[in-house]
Amino acid sequence: FAENTLYFRGGAWRSRPWTYPDYQRADYHEFLMSCRAYYRRRKTA
Repeated sequence: FAENTLYFRGGAWRSRPWTYPDYQRADYHEFLMSCRAYYRRRKTA
């Protein structure tokens, strides 16, 4: 089961109309960007 509340497009995280308000916060998106960067580095290593 997966809940599609955020998606990544154009270099930024986008929210859906049903996304929880806390998942729409800038600090949450910053955390997700750091996670994404980490996994991208690991993938190319």
